[in-house]
Amino acid sequence: MPGSKLIKRYPHEPDSVKNMLLISLWLGATLIALSLMSSILMLPAPYNKYAGALVVILLVLPLPQGPLTTNPLHKMGYRLGDSIMEAASRYFGLSVYADDLDVLKKASSVHCKPGKGGIIIPLTPHDVLPYPIFAFSPALNIFGGTGFGREGFLQGLMTGILFKIPYLRHLYSYVMAGDVGKKNFLRILDEGGTAVFIPGGVQEVICMNDELKANPDSKKIFLYLNKRKGFVKLAILKGSAIVPCFVFGIDGSFTYKVMPGPPKLIEGIAKTLGFLPMLYFGRWGIPLGIAKPNKITVCLGLPILAEKSDEPSDEQIKAVHKQFCDATLKVFEENKQACGYGDREVVIV
Repeated sequence: MPGSKLIKRYPHEPDSVKNMLLISLWLGATLIALSLMSSILMLPAPYNKYAGALVVILLVLPLPQGPLTTNPLHKMGYRLGDSIMEAASRYFGLSVYADDLDVLKKASSVHCKPGKGGIIIPLTPHDVLPYPIFAFSPALNIFGGTGFGREGFLQGLMTGILFKIPYLRHLYSYVMAGDVGKKNFLRILDEGGTAVFIPGGVQEVICMNDELKANPDSKKIFLYLNKRKGFVKLAILKGSAIVPCFVFGIDGSFTYKVMPGPPKLIEGIAKTLGFLPMLYFGRWGIPLGIAKPNKITVCLGLPILAEKSDEPSDEQIKAVHKQFCDATLKVFEENKQACGYGDREVVIV
């Protein structure tokens, strides 16, 4: 990797039964949740009542408050979550590179303390499901010694609706995921933690879908960033470091079919739900199944240090946002050849 240093590489073990079973609990979680809820209608009495009772329990059972919990049930859940993340690293043959690990360590030594702003890692691209966020799991300890991934201080952030769905809400909590809402985002930064999120969100998936409908052989990778300045404002308010990140290998993990209907209606539903209404197909063509075992490479650029300001101006926000976009493109361009993306083009919209 030109200009990049290998931090960690896992063996690629896509056919391990253990790995497949464990990540099925995670990437197959939507199918599990839907099966559980539909069983209320499909199972004969009295089994449908048992299924209904289980759904209610999963909806009212309090979410865990962190891996240091003393609750034995939640302790088991976190151990399971760690095992899932470890299995994912091998199923996808994860590799992680950084432009300069020493610079990341220095940034984390300054910012990964309460009141020092924390670190924001905007992970790109989104694609169908942004599952490579698992690379930042504390269970993997890839960034050991950097301050990233301290237990209870790193979360992969996603749409809050997922934490209202039985099974999903606990499963994602056990793998150290959290609500991407502003309140939780600020809590992480205030505690000197690391917030990993996907800025492009559902709009990026819509751009990808529109492009592939018009040109199925398109080599373009869309990053929906031009209107994503909220996290930059938070970084300036808190004095956070922003670490640009690009993931290679995620595209082609799933095939998908978007729900038919007027484009404006579909887009409106997507914005409301936080995800595009689609049926996706994973390995072996299984609906809502696990991803194909593409080798995943995560590349990190140099941290952008936002100057703290209690009242950031529009000019300051635009300047830091431009730095971030330019740095993300730089990460892509410097690593695309080595990752087999030589014919690909990133388009920021």
